[in-house]
Amino acid sequence: MRESWTDERLDAFGEGVDWRMETFEARMDRLETRMDEGFKELREEISAFHRAMIMALVALFASQVGLIATQL
Repeated sequence: MRESWTDERLDAFGEGVDWRMETFEARMDRLETRMDEGFKELREEISAFHRAMIMALVALFASQVGLIATQL
């Protein structure tokens, strides 16, 4: 390994690091967008499941009330 770096080599190294960081940031932005979309879909599915469970609970409660009413 060399003992010292020239200014040109340091500049080239810095440019390489800058390019890699820009590339990394772009990839992270795309990943964040994809994750946001995925979590939005997941929240929608959970909300739909929640609504279905509430409707099932209401139907079960109504059937129990009806059963009790017919037994009186």
